[in-house]
Amino acid sequence: MDSFFFIVVGFLLCWLVSNEVGEAVSQLRIVYSRDELLQLNLPYDGKDLTSCMLDFIHKDSNRTSEKRKRKRGRRGGVKLRLRRQQVSRFPLPSVLLGNVQSLRNKLDELQGNVRFQKDFRDSCVMAFSETWLTELDQDADFSIDGFGAPFRRDRDAQVTGKSQGGGVCLYVNKCYCSAVTVRECICTPDVELLSVSLRPFYLPREFPQLFITVVYIHPKAHPASTCSIISDVVQKLQALSPDAPNFIMGDFNHVSLKSTLGNLYQYVSCPTRWDKMLDLCYGSVKNAYKSLPLPPLGSSDHNCVHLLPIYKTVLKREKTKTKDVDIWSEESVLTLQECFKCTDWEVFIQSCGDDLAALVDVTSSYAVFCKDMIIPRKHVKVYANNKPWVTKSVKSCLRKKRQAFKEGAVTDFQTATKELKIEILKAKQSYKNLLESKFAAKNFGSAWTCMKTIAGFQNPQRSSEVILDGFNSDRDFANALNMFYTRFSSSDFSEDILELKQKLRDTQHFIIELSDLKKAFHTVNVNKSQGPDNISGRLIKSCADKLSPLFQVIFNKSLQTQHVPSLWKEAVVVPVPKSSRPKILNDFRPVALTSVVMKVFEKIIRNVIMKETEHQLDPMQFAYRPNRGVEDALLTLLNLILKHVESKGTFARLLFIDFSSAFNTIQPHILIKRLLGQFEIRKNLVGWILDFLTDRSQRVRINGVLSDPVFSSTGSPQGCVLSPLLFTLYTNMCQGRHENRVIIKYADDSVFVSLLKEGDTNHGPVIDDFVQWCEESYLQLNISKTKDMVVDFRKQQNGHGVTLIKG
Repeated sequence: MDSFFFIVVGFLLCWLVSNEVGEAVSQLRIVYSRDELLQLNLPYDGKDLTSCMLDFIHKDSNRTSEKRKRKRGRRGGVKLRLRRQQVSRFPLPSVLLGNVQSLRNKLDELQGNVRFQKDFRDSCVMAFSETWLTELDQDADFSIDGFGAPFRRDRDAQVTGKSQGGGVCLYVNKCYCSAVTVRECICTPDVELLSVSLRPFYLPREFPQLFITVVYIHPKAHPASTCSIISDVVQKLQALSPDAPNFIMGDFNHVSLKSTLGNLYQYVSCPTRWDKMLDLCYGSVKNAYKSLPLPPLGSSDHNCVHLLPIYKTVLKREKTKTKDVDIWSEESVLTLQECFKCTDWEVFIQSCGDDLAALVDVTSSYAVFCKDMIIPRKHVKVYANNKPWVTKSVKSCLRKKRQAFKEGAVTDFQTATKELKIEILKAKQSYKNLLESKFAAKNFGSAWTCMKTIAGFQNPQRSSEVILDGFNSDRDFANALNMFYTRFSSSDFSEDILELKQKLRDTQHFIIELSDLKKAFHTVNVNKSQGPDNISGRLIKSCADKLSPLFQVIFNKSLQTQHVPSLWKEAVVVPVPKSSRPKILNDFRPVALTSVVMKVFEKIIRNVIMKETEHQLDPMQFAYRPNRGVEDALLTLLNLILKHVESKGTFARLLFIDFSSAFNTIQPHILIKRLLGQFEIRKNLVGWILDFLTDRSQRVRINGVLSDPVFSSTGSPQGCVLSPLLFTLYTNMCQGRHENRVIIKYADDSVFVSLLKEGDTNHGPVIDDFVQWCEESYLQLNISKTKDMVVDFRKQQNGHGVTLIKG
């Protein structure tokens, strides 16, 4: 009975399931009539679909949309990335390089590879050596689909004495470039060379054109003469267009360009003939290509090389910078000058009374407020690939040309094109004259900058963001750096400083003349960064005549009271990495940004101190001396050494001293005592210097984040004008007082010169005395950067020993 019951229940369940499945299948089933089946063979006109098809598509789309979408990435690699780009959009041409050993009998295979293989078809240029072609071979016979006829340089039988072999050729993809010009075509017994210039349909803005040179060097060629020929060609091409990248490729055999053209990079990293790399590619662009091996053409014993461009344009490598720029037009400057002219500065002076710090704060804030209200500001974007000669007129012509093209005005477009060419020539000529004018300005700094610009020299690019592992935030990093930079202020000399301040009070002070202050304001460098008071150099220079009376009063009050306002003693330290990848805190060099007005004040004080101490400085100190410089220090050093070693049995030993953070280790109380004891400087100036060096506020700025302020009474910031001079006075008593021992100094750079004879091996007690003096002066030697040198031309040398410091 139970079994019968289970059989009935199972039958009912099967019947229900079959009905549900049948209904579902009937809903998905598509029924065609005879006419519809016959129409399946006809092309679809896209006019209508049966309702059944629409329902099925609708249901299927709903079913797929309900599935969870999985985010899929894209396969990486240079090869796949280039396949997704058009050939005409490559930043640099992809190159197929090979030694074919007779192009004539490999033309069919090459034609087939271009037709069926993407690596050949999408190559921008194909460079082949050992083509073995002669003047009897016509260019049309070697034409390849998509590339056209080759550019050739065959072997000249009359020049080389060989009727066969050699030769180079270059194929250029028509989808990549159609403007090709032959620049050089050379054939010698050592080398066949072909140089062309290309202007592709697309080039990054940093490249005006491309130079490609194909060479074949004979296996028995003379390396020096061959490299000389290639070097001359490269120099001609660089003179034609200095910014254009230059690529030299082909079969070099045993010749290398490292000694002749050491600034070029070699890109081929795979063997080309057995286990040797004979087919090479040199270029002037770093990290331009990645090389991949390909099978040889025909029976050639050289593998082909596929050079894939991995170069990233400057626009992609570097971020676009945005900044606000003040528009200093003549009209706005005149308005600002009138504003300061109408200002009653006596109101500020009387309201602040004897509070000099408040007077500086109020006047600085007012000057910045007037500048912000009158001088218009503009938000601009600075692209990394901008050309320095582009002016407003050039940009205006570009906009006119673009607008005429959009409107379809043919006449206006042609006119705008002509105007653009003229403006570009004018802009380039104006930029050229600007660079050349710096040579006639009698300014060595400007001339050196101009020389680096003309030569194309660029400083290593460093990231604008300062990063170091081990810190949770930029603020923690900034606080750590600030404490590291002020690590020399561990000792407390406040009692000594207070005692010195009491001794230097109530002394007669000198007055700064208005004419001297105006002259100093007019010579301010407008490119200097502004300090914590936000007063720029352009503001000081543009309104020098109107602001000079106010700051004359402030400067004279500061000298009279021997007090420097706190705002002018503030410094914002910007850490500059010493290397591209800093690892520790000491890998960041501190550069202090102080007030521009205070820099002018320091220059005036510096000139006064230099006049009063000129006759008392160490004669071997070549910094801050009239008609002396680094060249004089070097010539003096060479004269001492060469004059001494002319005698028989003599030699010289040099020790180049390096201090750790030299300016930051100055102790104010020791400096003041040395100024009073060794120099005839006005006491009010000495008191002012003491206040200038004490209770200084310092903050570190990293990635726009400021650290907590730290107050220090040790050292002088590296960005201050007085710092090098104060260090020179601080170390003036360190002089060579031993026989045949000389100390030559230039600011914080010093060298010990020991003129030795037979029997002497080291510097002697002068080193121990110097180390003891450094400890008394709280100066720290950087032993790792201190170098020892021996100048010895004797035939028999008994050994010189090792110089020990604190050993």
